[in-house]
Amino acid sequence: MGISCVTFYELKAGVRQGGVLSPILFSIYIDGLVNLVNKTNIGCKIGAICTGIFLYADDIILLAPSIQAIQSMINLCELELDFMCMAVNAKNLLVCVLDLGIKYMCKCDGVWFPIQLGNVR
Repeated sequence: MGISCVTFYELKAGVRQGGVLSPILFSIYIDGLVNLVNKTNIGCKIGAICTGIFLYADDIILLAPSIQAIQSMINLCELELDFMCMAVNAKNLLVCVLDLGIKYMCKCDGVWFPIQLGNVR
């Protein structure tokens, strides 16, 4: 076997929007972020499993038991996405705080507003 050199190049275009392989390729690409978030063990308990991140297409949902925990998860994701040459679109960022001891609030486009939840116990 001989030695070969590989030339790196900057990717200027992603996968085709709506392409059959696009969701699979994105899932493979973003898998490192999912593993990183899961290793922090920050999240909400669902049964015996600590769950902190869900993905659907190119949307990311983070679950955390406190505002401080969600902020640390957002910071972690921001660093990792920056490393992956991706960014969080702040215009599409939505933060909801649900706590039985306080009012229910959501933050969208930097503005907090109350939300109405029926029959939450």
